[in-house]
Amino acid sequence: MHHFPRSYSASSDPAFALIVAILAELPRRERNELLAFLDFWRDLPREDRAVFAKSLRPDLSEEAVARLSGVCTRTLQRWERYQAVRPTLEDYRHARRRPAKRRASSNGAWIGLDDPAA
Repeated sequence: MHHFPRSYSASSDPAFALIVAILAELPRRERNELLAFLDFWRDLPREDRAVFAKSLRPDLSEEAVARLSGVCTRTLQRWERYQAVRPTLEDYRHARRRPAKRRASSNGAWIGLDDPAA
């Protein structure tokens, strides 16, 4: 377990003080779960962090994944495992886009906004 140096004071860093206050407000079980996850995350290699984040949340931007992993986006592009997990445009091709000038009616059907029945 890592400890902060004795010279480190929560009052010297408002962000740290806020995090400690939030953790103190959590129920003990949730606080322990969160701290266990943070310990797990800290021990993961950075490439594993990126693969884990992208596989769990494919909609995350490259910048967000890089920030979570502690690397730059260029590094993400070099990792083959990360590139294999990352969704491509082809993965989204099957999704149908809704027409822009339509809205859903009460029965779930799509109605044109210029339709007189709308």
